[in-house]
Amino acid sequence: MKLQIVAYGVLREVFGARCLAVALPPNTTTVADALDALAVDHPSFAPFRGSTAVAIDATLVRAETVLEPGVTLDLLPPVSGG
Repeated sequence: MKLQIVAYGVLREVFGARCLAVALPPNTTTVADALDALAVDHPSFAPFRGSTAVAIDATLVRAETVLEPGVTLDLLPPVSGG
């Protein structure tokens, strides 16, 4: 499955770019599968995998959300503030 990744904040540095076109394994069907595949392909992403929020079309989605080919995943790192 091919899709676009847009990385924000520190994740931009982790991936080395703001936008990425990625080809994921054929068995990738959910957001969780995509994050797992990204963590394998980009080991520096692995520590962020569990705390990264994901949006599709400006809507936050759950890990079990089924992916459609060609979608864009916005990866949002954890933020803190006070």
